[in-house]
Amino acid sequence: MNLQPSVVNVFCGELSVAPENKEEKSLKLSYFDLENFDANINIGFNKFINDIESLPPRIIDLLEIAAYVFCADRAVDRGERNSINNNSWARSFQFYIPVRDNLFWSNPKVSAAISSAMEFMTGDRKYSFQFEKYEQIPNIVPNHQLSLFNNEYITISEAKNTEVMLFSGGLDSLAGVIEYLNTFKSKELCLVSHKANNSVTHTQNSIIGYLQKRYNHRIKHYNFECHFKKNTPSKEETQRSRMFLYSAIAFAICNCYEKQEFYVYENGITSINLPKQADTFNARASRTTHPKAIALLQKFYRYFSEEFSLLTPYSNKTKADILQIFKNNNEQNIISSSVSCSSTRNKPGIAAHCGCCSQCIDRRFAVFATELEEYDAEYADDFIRHIPNSETRQRLYNTLRLAAMEGMKSKQDFIEKYMDEIADIIDYTPGSNPDDKMDDLYKLFCRFGQSVLFAAKRIQ
Repeated sequence: MNLQPSVVNVFCGELSVAPENKEEKSLKLSYFDLENFDANINIGFNKFINDIESLPPRIIDLLEIAAYVFCADRAVDRGERNSINNNSWARSFQFYIPVRDNLFWSNPKVSAAISSAMEFMTGDRKYSFQFEKYEQIPNIVPNHQLSLFNNEYITISEAKNTEVMLFSGGLDSLAGVIEYLNTFKSKELCLVSHKANNSVTHTQNSIIGYLQKRYNHRIKHYNFECHFKKNTPSKEETQRSRMFLYSAIAFAICNCYEKQEFYVYENGITSINLPKQADTFNARASRTTHPKAIALLQKFYRYFSEEFSLLTPYSNKTKADILQIFKNNNEQNIISSSVSCSSTRNKPGIAAHCGCCSQCIDRRFAVFATELEEYDAEYADDFIRHIPNSETRQRLYNTLRLAAMEGMKSKQDFIEKYMDEIADIIDYTPGSNPDDKMDDLYKLFCRFGQSVLFAAKRIQ
C-alpha cells in the first residue's frame, strides 16, 4: 500500500497563470490580479520604513515568499487529526515563486536552508523551491491595487534603544514584554503581531492599549495581515508555518534598522514539546519554537546577515515559571486578557479558551501551580468540573504521566526514553558542554513535573 502523498505544486504571483496539468495536484496563490487569475489572498504589511521602495529587493522577496508558504500551508489539508498512521499528515510541496533578486535566491544553499527549516518546523515530508526572475515586478506603492504594503506606518525613531520582539498575545510573549519593560526602564519595544482573526486582533490591541498606558508608551506595535480572501476558508488550522512568516517580518524590520537580533519568548516545555504518548510524532507535535527550528531559521537569516541571532530568553522556563513573572512584577490582573488556546475554530460560547486543547490544559495547571487561578481567563469547557470528551481525558492523562516521569527513575531513564528527541535538542541548544545542557534539560522537566503535580493536588 503506497502511503506517499502526492506533491502539491504551488504556483505563486505571476506564475499562477501557468497552464494546469490535470494529472498533478496544484495550488495557485496571488495577492494581485492577473489577466486570467483574480487575487485570492490578502497580504498587508505595515510600512516600517518611510520610503518603502528603497527596501532591498531580496527583503521584499522574503516577505512574499514567507506569505506564500504560510498560505499554502493553510490551503492544503493534512487529513484527519486522529489518523493512526502519521504519514497521512506529512505533505510535500513544490513552490514556484517569482523573485526580484534571482541571483540570491537561486543559491542552492539558500533554498536548502528554507527547506530544512520548513520541513522540521511543519513535520511535512518535503518543501522544494524553484525561483524565477520576475518578468513584471508588482507595484509596491501604497494605494495601488498591487500594493504589498498598506497605509499604516510604524516607525522606530530610536532604533538603538528599541528591541524587536514577536508578540502573539499569549502568556509567554506577554510575560516577556512585561519583564523586559520592567528590567530596562529606558528601553522601548517593537512588537510584531499577526492579524490572524478579529478575536485575536482584539485581544492583542486590548493588551497593547493597557501596556502603553502602564509603561509610558514605550511600545511600537507592528501588525500584519496574511490570509485568504473572503469565501475561501482555510483547510488546515495547525499553522505550523506561521513562525517563518513572523520571523520574516521581524527580520525585515531588523534589517532596515541595522539590528542583529530579535526576541522569541516561549517557555522551554512548550518549545521542546516532548511526545506525551507513543504515536505522537512528526507533524502532530508542534515544533514552531523548538531549539532546532530556531537554529535552522537563524542559519537561513545568516545568509542575509552573518551575525544575525534569534534570542529565546525563556527556553529554560516552564509555564509555571512564566506565571511567576506576572506575580513578581505585580501584573496578575493582565493574565486573564492573554490567550493561550490553540483551538482556532468551533469554540462554544464567547470564551476565548476552549479548555480542552493541550495549551489550555498546560495553562490551567500552571495557574494552579502558582496559586493564580483567581486571575485566570474563562474556559468554554472546565475540565475541573467536568471532562467533556475522551480526547480531553487522554490529554489530561498524558500530561500527568509526563509530569510524574512515568517509568523514569533517573536522568539516564529520561535520556533513554527520549533519546531521539533529546539529540535534536542538545545539538541545537546554545552552550559548549553537552553534559551541562543535558543536566539543564532534565532539571527543566523535573521542575515541570513538580509544578503539574502540585497543581493537581490543589485542583483536587
